Amino acid sequence: MNLELKKTELRDANALTKIINEKEVWKQLEGYPYPCPTSRIKKEIRKGLNDWKKKKAYQFTIFIDTDIAGQVILENPDKHKTHYEIGYFVSKDYWNKGVSTSAVKRITEFGFKSLKLERVWGDNDSDNPASGKVMQKAGFKLEGRLRKHRYKNKKFVDVLIWGKLR
Repeated sequence: MNLELKKTELRDANALTKIINEKEVWKQLEGYPYPCPTSRIKKEIRKGLNDWKKKKAYQFTIFIDTDIAGQVILENPDKHKTHYEIGYFVSKDYWNKGVSTSAVKRITEFGFKSLKLERVWGDNDSDNPASGKVMQKAGFKLEGRLRKHRYKNKKFVDVLIWGKLR
C-alpha cells in the first residue's frame, strides 16, 4: 500500500465528495450538508488553491496507490503563520489501516520542514476517539479538553485539543 499526498486539485472533487457522503465519515465532519453536493467541494477546492497562494491553507489529497482515500489540510494559521490547525478525513474503506496516521505525520513533517512551522494543532470530538488515537500515534500530545463544547448529532460532546511542536 503506497500512500502519497498531492496538492488537492479540482479533478479530485468527485472522489472527495463521494467520501464525504459516506454516512460514517459525514457524521464526524462539521458543517457539511448531507448529502454534500460536488459543487460545494469544488468551491472549497478553489478556495483552497487560492489560500495556498496566500499561505493560509495547504490542502492535500491522500492517495493510496491510484485511489483517492481522503484529504488532509493545514489551515487557520495564527497571524504570524507559525501555528496551523490540522484537519483530515479518510474513506471508511481505509479506516484502521494506518492511512490517517501516515497522512497526519506527513503533512506535519511538511509543515515543520517546508513551512518552518513552530506548532501544529488539531482537535477531535469525544464521540470520535479513533481520531484522537490518530493524533497520539502521529506524535501529538493531549493539551486540553473543552467540556460539552460542540453540539453534534443532537447532543453536546467534549472537544479534545492536541498539539505538536517542532
